[in-house]
Amino acid sequence: MVISDEAFRKLSASIACMRFPLVLAVLLLHAESSIHLTDHPLYSTFIYPLALWFGDTGVPAYFFISSLLLYYSAKTYMQQIKTRVRTLLVPYLIWNGLYLLLYMAAYWILRIDVPINSFSQADFTFTDYLRCFWDRNDWDQGNFRPILTPMWYVRNLMLLYLVSPVIYYIIRTTHLLMPALCCWFWINDPTISLIWQSLTMFSLGALFPVLDINPMDLLDGFKEMIIGLFVVFGLADCVTHMYFVTPYNLQIHRLALITNTFFCIWLGYFLHQRGVESKYLSKTAFFVFCVHYPIMMAVRGAAGHFPQWSDVTHIIVYFLSVALVTAVCLGLYELLNRYCPWFLHKATGDRG
Repeated sequence: MVISDEAFRKLSASIACMRFPLVLAVLLLHAESSIHLTDHPLYSTFIYPLALWFGDTGVPAYFFISSLLLYYSAKTYMQQIKTRVRTLLVPYLIWNGLYLLLYMAAYWILRIDVPINSFSQADFTFTDYLRCFWDRNDWDQGNFRPILTPMWYVRNLMLLYLVSPVIYYIIRTTHLLMPALCCWFWINDPTISLIWQSLTMFSLGALFPVLDINPMDLLDGFKEMIIGLFVVFGLADCVTHMYFVTPYNLQIHRLALITNTFFCIWLGYFLHQRGVESKYLSKTAFFVFCVHYPIMMAVRGAAGHFPQWSDVTHIIVYFLSVALVTAVCLGLYELLNRYCPWFLHKATGDRG
């Protein structure tokens, strides 16, 4: 579907408003998952809504947004693939390559065997190092990730772009069948289910352009439903995880991620209408996503050495960790932008 220039401008602006908040969601998630604190019930209860209910929304929402923008684009398939080489493949190779070099330098120069995904580098061959760009030598029930683990999103997104004509044909022919089936497998998969998450959210985003549904009409005409489902599933997700465990916690959580995604798009539209936006933060979002993980692991790993701290202290440190890592990432962005802009442009796919 080709929507009007005005409708696409509103959609793009709405998405731009949410780019950085969704990356911040990823940071909130990784700040929690980087350490495991036991016997801290207040900490776990307080952090869940931020780290897991909202935090887990970042990547699914980005799959949805990427699909929307892809199928609304006027570019041909080959033009899209050529663009994605620059905007996705090159940054993917750069950041995974730099991260791998740190591990290799520790082993080959400093003689410190830092395990890669629990595997000793003493047993690594050239092929094993090469596999770190794909799955760190472990399929993990389909949840395989590269050495810089958050980049699994970029890898899966590239694969989805490659098969996008097939997805278009299936949705054009069967309508809701593909996203419905993928969603069913996703919400019932007890693993982290990276493949089904990718397929569900990407095909769900494709529904709008492929079936000629204007998302701006949805945001304008069904905002009460979007907000209502967001509140209902949000409360259900938080309550069932924090207070009343049920056999359907997983299904409730993953359905909440879908309703969160629609709410985030609506929120972006709401903010855009009121002139609340930051082009700078939107521009830095991809860079922060690429570089934050090892910094977060180091900062939160340090906090993990003090399990004796009170719940309140750990909550405060959690927020300080997110703020610190965000500030460091933005500081690095500014340094590269000033002293090495050519690298910044290459490493962010010309987003910098």
